[in-house]
Amino acid sequence: MDLRAVAKLFSRGVLRSLTEEGGLASFRALAQGSGLVDGKKADSVTVGELLDEGFEMLVRDYRNEYVYKNLIARQLMLERHAPGEAVLLSEFRAYESLADLVILNGTSSVYEIKSELDNLTRLDKQLGDYLRIFDRVNVVTHHSCSTTLLKRLPARVGLLELDADGCLGVLRESSSNLDAVSSQAIFYSLRQAEYESILMAIDGELPVAAPALMMRACAHRFAQLPAAQVHEMMVNRLKVRDRLHSRDLYTRSLPKSMVHFGLSTKLTRQASLQFSRTMNFFAI
Repeated sequence: MDLRAVAKLFSRGVLRSLTEEGGLASFRALAQGSGLVDGKKADSVTVGELLDEGFEMLVRDYRNEYVYKNLIARQLMLERHAPGEAVLLSEFRAYESLADLVILNGTSSVYEIKSELDNLTRLDKQLGDYLRIFDRVNVVTHHSCSTTLLKRLPARVGLLELDADGCLGVLRESSSNLDAVSSQAIFYSLRQAEYESILMAIDGELPVAAPALMMRACAHRFAQLPAAQVHEMMVNRLKVRDRLHSRDLYTRSLPKSMVHFGLSTKLTRQASLQFSRTMNFFAI
């Protein structure tokens, strides 16, 4: 079994190809090359079943980033929150860093993945940025790395560990970080329409400035706003950015290995239907 090849089946490009006519043929060729379909009869396993089987192999023996993202999305998002109650954002720009996953409900929680395959050279910078933006900051790692990481993390940063059975457990709870968030850092994590809507809600108008200088003027005004209030409004705006009520319900109908893809990938209705149908096609 070639686990690297199995892992490629979960790449965004390969999964997106299953939303299109003709994408199944290339998926089948990749699955065949990985060895995942060896010994299986042509009518014995569906695409969804094959992906779930491959995912469990990765959980046991090749825990890449998708494994962690999918387990977080499944165990900390879908299993904890009712449909429409929370929003998941993947690869969120957080000041000068890129956060692996953010979950928004009544507040903000960020999850930075550090697997056995990762190094820690950027961790301090990433955590510094996250602590300027989010209420709850967490690192997720494999249980074999947890002791080393726990000694390194700031006291208010939580640590979750992945056990041998694929379950995420809390080794240390994160503490609320609202007293340390920065309006300026939040500003540079938002899109133009989002920070302008916050300024309009608070001031009733935007700063007076030439178009070329408007962003600088908005940033200056934003930095003067109470950080806790800005954080609350950020959460509300980001939930509007990627409202998942329908996508949340849709994802619950997909194979367990496809939760992160379902929650984090914007698909047209037609593409969503095609992907769901493909999950039930034979994989060989």
